[in-house]
Amino acid sequence: MSKPRILAVDIGGPVLMREAGSSPEEYARARPTPGAFDTLADVSPRLFEGRVHLISQCTPEIEAVKREWLIRQEFHEQARIPPEALHFCRKPEDKARICLDLGVTDFVDDRAKILSYAISCVNHLYLFNPNEDELREYNFILLKAYCVQNWTDLRAMLEAHAD
Repeated sequence: MSKPRILAVDIGGPVLMREAGSSPEEYARARPTPGAFDTLADVSPRLFEGRVHLISQCTPEIEAVKREWLIRQEFHEQARIPPEALHFCRKPEDKARICLDLGVTDFVDDRAKILSYAISCVNHLYLFNPNEDELREYNFILLKAYCVQNWTDLRAMLEAHAD
């Protein structure tokens, strides 16, 4: 019997577009990343049987802003991911620990550095619309991670790994 698939997705970047910076005000004004809500609503029940989590590394102040943003955008209803599936941590490397604790099999983040921490504990890593400078520094991540530019690409990769 195969291990059940469990998806974890970073918030800032893949779900919430960060265009200018990362202050509380900028997060509060952010728009949803195109395709995020619809794709999650589709793949959550179909590919992951509802086992989808959001993992975010941020300060307590930004955590409060992100939680409010998700509520204001009606994310939980639209994406079919309950508030209980939110996980916050303070250090970048803690995302890998959360993935390990949850048994995550597929992890999406827009930071190559973050994925580098999870390289040994998550089967399928997806680098979402990466920063090219950071990717040059952490280019070894491409030995294991799939680079995707948007949610259309990500959906195709998630479906390809639905073996």
